Amino acid sequence: MIKAVIFDLYETLITLTKTPPYFGANIAKDAGLVKEDFLRIWRRLEDDRTYGHITLENALRKCGVWDEQVLRDIVRKRRESRAECYNVLHEGILPMLSGPGKRG
Repeated sequence: MIKAVIFDLYETLITLTKTPPYFGANIAKDAGLVKEDFLRIWRRLEDDRTYGHITLENALRKCGVWDEQVLRDIVRKRRESRAECYNVLHEGILPMLSGPGKRG
């Protein structure tokens, strides 16, 4: 039985700081695009990407990634980098989530 659902947008329970990054500059390089031009659009789309108003694929297309194989490779790398974050939990997270709650 599910007793709770926890949403985390990083740096609360899950951190991006202990895994290899795959951020906008990395994506621009893999796409063969000018980093500054790519990042200008990428950053403008940050809220839409974060809140699911635009898919990663569509955000990349808006940034100028048109080659389908390059697009697939970037999406795979981005998802793999995010998934890796769940392999590096802070040592106190699991006990905190599985232990009995204390009320103050």
